[in-house]
Amino acid sequence: MSAETRRLESPLSVHARLVENGSRGLDALYLAILSNAFPTTDKHENWELRSFRQILGWILYSQSHLTRQILLDFEAVNTFESVPWLPTLSLQGVEKNSYGHVVSTLQPLAALISGTKGGDVFVFLLHSSFREFLVDKSRSHQFCIGSGTEHHLSLASSCLRVMDQQLHFNMANLQNSYVLNSDVPDFAARVQAGVSQALLYSCVNWARHIQMSFVPEEEFTELEMVFKVTQELFLFWVEVLALHKLSLEAEWSMLFVKSWCKV
Repeated sequence: MSAETRRLESPLSVHARLVENGSRGLDALYLAILSNAFPTTDKHENWELRSFRQILGWILYSQSHLTRQILLDFEAVNTFESVPWLPTLSLQGVEKNSYGHVVSTLQPLAALISGTKGGDVFVFLLHSSFREFLVDKSRSHQFCIGSGTEHHLSLASSCLRVMDQQLHFNMANLQNSYVLNSDVPDFAARVQAGVSQALLYSCVNWARHIQMSFVPEEEFTELEMVFKVTQELFLFWVEVLALHKLSLEAEWSMLFVKSWCKV
């Protein structure tokens, strides 16, 4: 059955097929849901499965729950294969232009993943058994998302790219640098407007993802970005952390980079 045919299938027939497969055990149910959402017998197989593996990998191996908006911002800084049957849209973290790989991956999985429709709602797996299924190739077969180190590497690269795009002088757009933050009446609103969810996550976690990828310095493709963040963008990065009272994260990250860099 093609992807187009499955999308036109009636809810009752889908329900009947899932119930039948569910009676054979959880693995059969998960395979039925995923096969219905991402059929692997038509021309869309490659891009659908690659997007599925990458986006589910981000969700599973993130250091804290991601929102759909963070996933959209990560998508905006990554190169995805073009979607053959969707118009090309410039995401740039804008929810109204969000019908790309993230949304087309999450929407069919509402029974298995929470937060698939809300921009500011956390996205996470509803069942721990689904996580176990996704990382065990003998169970999930073509839907296995691959190694955690691979996804930590992807997350590290995404974080650094977001920081490169979004870090700038005066992150909270404060009008006077001589006034204490506590004396700025709309300080919290300025911080929220100036620092996106994706940027805050990236500033906190980019070094941790590098650490958990176990990639040697000489093999990390975004090494120049690491140097840019720790030199050219350093003060802006520390400012983001300071605005959220997370300055110690900068100390940990720099200690890691010092031990990781051999040259």
